[in-house]
Amino acid sequence: MIINEKLQQSDDLLENILLNSGIKDIDLFLNPSNKDDSDITKFTQIEEASKNLIYHLTKGSHITIVVDPDMDGFASSAILYRYLRDLSKKYGLTVDVSFILQEGKEHGLNDYVIDKLIEESPNLVILPDAATNDTFELMTLSTMGYDVLVIDHHEIENEEQIDLIENVIIVNNQRTKDKKLTNKWFTGAGMIYNFISSVDSYLNDDTNVEQYLDLVALGQIGDASDISDNEIRNIVFSGLDNINNPFIKSVLSAKDVKLNKVTPQDLSFSIIPIVNAVTRVGTFEDRQNLFSALISDSEDLLVVPKRKLNKETRKYEMVDFSMTLTDKVADEMIKVKTKQDTLVKKIVNELDKTTNNNQGILIYEMDRLESGSITGLVATKLSRKYDKPCLVLIPSGEEGAEDFGEYRSGSARGIEKVMDSFKDWCEESGLFEFARGHANAFGVSIHSDHLKTLSKVVLEFDATPSDTYEVDKKYTRTIVKEDVDDVIKFKHIIGGKVQSPLFGFEDITVPKKHIYTKGKTIEFYVGGVAFVMWQSPEDLTEELTTGFNENFKLNFIGEPFEVNFSGKAQNKVVIKDMEVVKDDNSNDDFFF
Repeated sequence: MIINEKLQQSDDLLENILLNSGIKDIDLFLNPSNKDDSDITKFTQIEEASKNLIYHLTKGSHITIVVDPDMDGFASSAILYRYLRDLSKKYGLTVDVSFILQEGKEHGLNDYVIDKLIEESPNLVILPDAATNDTFELMTLSTMGYDVLVIDHHEIENEEQIDLIENVIIVNNQRTKDKKLTNKWFTGAGMIYNFISSVDSYLNDDTNVEQYLDLVALGQIGDASDISDNEIRNIVFSGLDNINNPFIKSVLSAKDVKLNKVTPQDLSFSIIPIVNAVTRVGTFEDRQNLFSALISDSEDLLVVPKRKLNKETRKYEMVDFSMTLTDKVADEMIKVKTKQDTLVKKIVNELDKTTNNNQGILIYEMDRLESGSITGLVATKLSRKYDKPCLVLIPSGEEGAEDFGEYRSGSARGIEKVMDSFKDWCEESGLFEFARGHANAFGVSIHSDHLKTLSKVVLEFDATPSDTYEVDKKYTRTIVKEDVDDVIKFKHIIGGKVQSPLFGFEDITVPKKHIYTKGKTIEFYVGGVAFVMWQSPEDLTEELTTGFNENFKLNFIGEPFEVNFSGKAQNKVVIKDMEVVKDDNSNDDFFF
């Protein structure tokens, strides 16, 4: 293992981390302001969209919001629904606002959504966070006489075509002109926030759109926008500092997150994975309950029977608890997340039986019935276990259809130590129909005829990971507890281009008696700091637990992290890689 320390541009650790992350104005980063706010009038067609919505509001139209099934989609639709409801109450409008949830994990416009729209027959359809590229479906809605507003942020496939559809207005910050004049980092939630701000300006109204900034923050963080950008950062932290959405409060409370110091990381490890779990494996009723909770202001108490351990009899009994609607839904959604984790673990264990470790790139095929929406989670687990790029594929198409299984679609996960971009490798292979997403986390489609060729190619691929690490700080034969605590204390700096700081440790002596192992977990405590490594290699665990060495000299790299367990927080360094340093004077070959 080779550990290289990044350029030390400052004696201050946190300042150095920010400088190496490309942050030029540290004071502005730590104290974001509105000095870089976009001029909302510069968003193409936002004026037309605003006036169209106002027309339907004054007319008392039936407006339907199509909710996209992910964190950003739920957040942006909840913002819009709340805004329209609040506006209607304020002015006594007779407008009827409804929403449509996707049947499954599909995004944008599809046959199911169009059928539901035909049933509801609204005057205006609004699609937050989706549908820019659903040209055929948008034309279908247009010919049916609906007015359609698309408020989106996804890349545009055909910019010339999107403005040619009658009755369809698309506001999207990824237009070529908009990228130059506005902020490309707005996600669906951010774009909806800009849209309702524009509507307010045309109404000469002050509905206090800032009250929805907690939901905006949720969408921006959930869709991995660059929250190191000053405008985005200012909006996100304004939302985090003023959380008023009852459901967000309920989830954070259940996860023991203190509302007076919420950070982006807190959302990333609490409500965001819960919402994403519901959209992946939850029932349709779960998704209905989730969205209803996001738009609810009810503080009425419900009586909910729950199992509780009787300390005297040591048996579980049903006991009535009083809780709000959002507390109840939060409890239910956390259970869905647990259900997802159990399902992922089961599938990973089953697929792992077929692992061919001779492949440089791992390929697995899943039964579609097992829930294709979790292919990304499964691929992540297997990729990390073997430190290799991984593909998890399922048959495409409708089951029972003649062309079912002609294509395989699914998820791909890369390993940066192996290649910079697994997505580029897939595209350059010429075998895939498409590879869309991030460099090492993306979706794929491949024709079944290409699978044999792919299997041969991956056997020849060299997946030997690089053993060189670039770290923010390197410690040789010493550990500085204060640095670990400082990084965790200032965890609010993490997000966007500022990645979790990585520390390197060389020649650290750890007494064997201080090393605790359980399954694939290794823990030890040295220099006043707790270290933990999850999913450790079997040979490493065996090396640390057998033999007669009283002390081990270790090299390892890890990220400082606050671990919460049963409501108690503890600062730890989560080890990403570790090796035992061989002592030239040791006699490892000595046996009785």
